[in-house]
Amino acid sequence: MKCLFLSLACVFLVSGAILADSGEFGVKDAGGGLAGAALYQDAGSILMNPASAGLLRSNCFTAGYSRLAWGIGGSSIERGLGCYVFRQPELGGAGLSFTILNQDVSYYAKLGLTIAPELRLFDRELAFGITGVWYQTGYRPSHFEGHDIGLDPIFIETTHKNAFGLSAGVIGNIYERLWFGLAARDINEPNLALKDTVGYGKRPIELQAGVFYPVDRYFRPSVDFMWRNETINDKELIRVRVGAESHLPRGLKFRVGYDGTGLDFGLTLHSSALFGGFDIDYAFVYPLEKDLADVGAVSHHFGLSIWSVKKRPVKVDLAAEGVSPAGVFVPGVKGQIHGTLSNIGKARSDGFSVSLSYRDTSGLWRPVFPVKYLDGLPKDSTVTLTWDWKPKEAGVYTIRMVVDDDGRDTPKINSKLAERNEENNISETTVTVGISGNIEFVIGTRKGWVTRLEYLVEEKPLVPIVFFEPGDAELDSEEIELMRIYAERLGHNPDANLIIEGFFDPSDEVECTTGAELALRRAEAVKNALVSIMPESEKQIVLANEIYCAKPEYRIDPARARANPDLIAAENRRAEMRIEYPAAKTRFVEYSLAAGVTEVPTSVTFDDSTVAILKRNEDAIVLIQGGFGAGEDSTIALARAEALRSRLENYDPTILPGKIRIVPGWDGADVKATVSGEGILWAPTVSKPNVMGFQDLEPHFTEITLTSTGFDDIHVDSSRVNMVTPDGYLIRNVHRGPGLPPAKVRWDWLDEGGHLVVPDQIVRVQAEIFIGEKLVVFMSQGKKGRLFLRVKDIQRKIRKLLVVQFIFDETEPTSHFLESRLDGLAHDIVTQARAKMAPDVKLAGHTDAIGTEKHNQRLSERRAARELSVLRLYLIHHLGVKNSAELDAWLAKEGIVVDAAGYGDTKPYTLQGVSDDGLPVILGNNETPRGRTVNRRVTVEYGIDEDSPYRQK
Repeated sequence: MKCLFLSLACVFLVSGAILADSGEFGVKDAGGGLAGAALYQDAGSILMNPASAGLLRSNCFTAGYSRLAWGIGGSSIERGLGCYVFRQPELGGAGLSFTILNQDVSYYAKLGLTIAPELRLFDRELAFGITGVWYQTGYRPSHFEGHDIGLDPIFIETTHKNAFGLSAGVIGNIYERLWFGLAARDINEPNLALKDTVGYGKRPIELQAGVFYPVDRYFRPSVDFMWRNETINDKELIRVRVGAESHLPRGLKFRVGYDGTGLDFGLTLHSSALFGGFDIDYAFVYPLEKDLADVGAVSHHFGLSIWSVKKRPVKVDLAAEGVSPAGVFVPGVKGQIHGTLSNIGKARSDGFSVSLSYRDTSGLWRPVFPVKYLDGLPKDSTVTLTWDWKPKEAGVYTIRMVVDDDGRDTPKINSKLAERNEENNISETTVTVGISGNIEFVIGTRKGWVTRLEYLVEEKPLVPIVFFEPGDAELDSEEIELMRIYAERLGHNPDANLIIEGFFDPSDEVECTTGAELALRRAEAVKNALVSIMPESEKQIVLANEIYCAKPEYRIDPARARANPDLIAAENRRAEMRIEYPAAKTRFVEYSLAAGVTEVPTSVTFDDSTVAILKRNEDAIVLIQGGFGAGEDSTIALARAEALRSRLENYDPTILPGKIRIVPGWDGADVKATVSGEGILWAPTVSKPNVMGFQDLEPHFTEITLTSTGFDDIHVDSSRVNMVTPDGYLIRNVHRGPGLPPAKVRWDWLDEGGHLVVPDQIVRVQAEIFIGEKLVVFMSQGKKGRLFLRVKDIQRKIRKLLVVQFIFDETEPTSHFLESRLDGLAHDIVTQARAKMAPDVKLAGHTDAIGTEKHNQRLSERRAARELSVLRLYLIHHLGVKNSAELDAWLAKEGIVVDAAGYGDTKPYTLQGVSDDGLPVILGNNETPRGRTVNRRVTVEYGIDEDSPYRQK
């Protein structure tokens, strides 16, 4: 009988050892052919290769349950596991693991402690790991059939055995996306046999080496070779293990593999809804050994992994290198402060703010505006910032620059970035204010005159989209300036919410969930830039992104321009902005009318909260769209919209003019009124007026006398005399040379580009004195210290108006707010005509450079024709004529020409004479996504004659 149960014991124990191979590792590895030597997938990966603990993206807990060889009658072989990895970025990770394999007659358990440091070698990621394992095997003799309790000599002393094992591994990124892994398990061959006769015996050394190369998100193969120092049928045990993983949409991952003894299949569902995300795993193993396959001895594995929020290594270290004055400071005179800072860390920083403050003579700390914002700083780089500062009185001041501080609570510091060293972010210096020297100015002729003047007023378009480089989430300097405009406008619209949504594109070369994280980082970058400029705007900003695995959402479908994939991809890597007024109903009026009816139904009422928003928010408007149905003339559309506008103005006469705008629609006899904040994002800024021509300038120049005193004991190296705006911006340099400035200088009323200064612009005289490395600035003060130009006669203002920006390859506008400004143009045309100063109006349609020349020409003509038809509807409405025929008759009578033309991509958006050197500035650069967006437009150019208020009649 004893021999019988001993034989049975050996059968059960040996079968358990064989089955343990598929139950040794994590669920993800089990579903991928056990080809995981170069992979780090979750906490369970440390069972395969201890080095994985040093590379996981964040802390992770993994639990699993398995039914092994399910299908063998009368047996129940179960496996449970629990693993936890704690990650410390840049240092590595530590892990704790526990597994137990249980069957009727025995169990096999191990408890492991893993240490895995992380390294960077030749700028490649690398981790080493070592695991110490405590093993225990235990037996249940009473479960052996025919066992004599207490009489068996094998189990009479003990029924379990303990042993200590050691495993080690390495994983490294050896080339681009190619990873290599090597694991050595049970290096010391722990012995788990009872009396050296029964049980698992010595655990053999097992070596496994492999590579992993993710070709793309859909094909991520790995290949491993495993060697074990034991023989089966007199042959060394060497197995090839192959696996592949595919990342599908919505967080779904599919695996398939061959582990040398069976075919493996795996499935993972990932969600970012909780913590840093969680995985639900399943793996299925089908044996290829005939005996096991015949009885259906398949294995099922179930797992759950929970991730903490990703810990990003702190690699950035910003340092304030120094702060110093740029010259000698005089009370009441503006000077400059230079501050130098650097990134002495190991990685580029995200965007951050830099504040400057001073402690005045009374001991109080005061901020110096503006707070500077840098869109990140590369490692090992240095930058110098400059602030203007005008001390009020003489004395000794302490100047302090703080890096990564938003300046809201000076002298307290409000930092945003995590840094290696927070103690090196401050630099201070003392400045003594006061100098005995002074310069006084006497202006000969402060007022110049011209008899006729023609000048051009242009608009600089805004695009509420931020574009990014592949894989990047940083704003460039142009976009930071855009954020300054938006931050200021948000301040004038306290009820507005700015919704920011980031997007990714396949050109970012990221996986679906990582792409969603990149999209969120892009939205956060825009928000951070705005908040750094105006901290109080934070409560108005809402991020629309969610972290889940999804396909890219295209602004432009790549299928629409297959010949230009790189250009389209550049426009899809973006963050978009839109405005909502949450306290108001977005569409607060909507109704349908019968054919030919324009009157507002008596049932229509208005919400007082909507009216309140119009009054509290500078850029909030009501946009009323009137439509026309089948068989109706299109002119009825604006008549319907006008009826609702009149009704709303009568409801509350205090609503400012221009707060209610009307636009024609084409979707039936409906009227819709919407509260819109599009003006915050789309309203163009007006560029510096550019004088095109003038007559009879008197006098041709003005003479300025400069009297310098108090410089007898001071060596002045050089000086400059400038004509500047009251804010100190250069208009014209009229002298530069060694020593003090001359006693007299002349100015011919022209700017640096040779253009006449704009009428009524205040100009002051500025003297800059250079003493060694210091600069002292003096400026003419008071009414006697300013100059300006007047127009005696009629002045003609030529306006170049941005009417519409269009959706790519379409004639549909991106903003009805912009198109509604044609209403004001129609009003100007009618007003000028009635004053017998008929303007000529030219509408010009344009496109970007994507597409063929022929296609773009036709598209630009269609765009211009659309806006011409809209302008004609507004003219019919303002004149009160019945139809297009009557409008044509009126235009002919008044001698007004209103025409439209298309120019394709031949005329990128350009501003004339706005640079410091007077040269045109091209905004519509077709090499950039912002420039191409600007070029999809229709502009209108027309002249208005204005009677000068200084005209001598």
